[in-house]
Amino acid sequence: MPLPSKEQQLESVSSEIHQLSMRRQQLNDRLDLLAMLKKFGKNVGFQEEGEEFTKEEETEKIVEELKHLSERKRELQVKKDALEHNLVQLQGCTFSPAPLDGPDTPTSFGSQIFYVDKPPSYPAPQVILDVQKLPPHASQTQCPFCEQYVTTEISSVTGNTTWLVCMVCTFICCIAGCCLIPFCTDSFKDIVHKCPKCRSQIHTCKKM
Repeated sequence: MPLPSKEQQLESVSSEIHQLSMRRQQLNDRLDLLAMLKKFGKNVGFQEEGEEFTKEEETEKIVEELKHLSERKRELQVKKDALEHNLVQLQGCTFSPAPLDGPDTPTSFGSQIFYVDKPPSYPAPQVILDVQKLPPHASQTQCPFCEQYVTTEISSVTGNTTWLVCMVCTFICCIAGCCLIPFCTDSFKDIVHKCPKCRSQIHTCKKM
């Protein structure tokens, strides 16, 4: 039986990568649904016996499967890149860069010409891997729960600083409800970072 050609191998790898991506999307959607059901159960104060444990167990299984899918996708991507590189070599395409005379320098790839743009003037977005160092604004990080690279969602919550400022205002005889001002402004509240994918709370930036 003849071995499959490199084109067939590349098509097979690409198809498997597509299937993995669809499966990952299904699992992420299921995680979102479980998180919403858990939050809804807490808000209404209704939770069947053993249901919370079952949801936690299912969440752990989904997270574990997502890890395996990510590893498999990385392996397939490496294989796909190697196959594409071999196909380019078999087709006789050569890469011969032109002299670097300016920021937008044309380079030839076979019979085609590509222009290399100069890098942008603004810095690349910083990905903060240590969640304890997240600033009090939306930032890019890796969620420790679903291990996805995300831009966090932030919200303000009442913390120790809010209550402290309220007590200070009360002690200095604030009238007309001025002691409630700290509860109406975000300047005295803690900032909570949440993952937009799995809806988990990642970190809380406290004012004090």
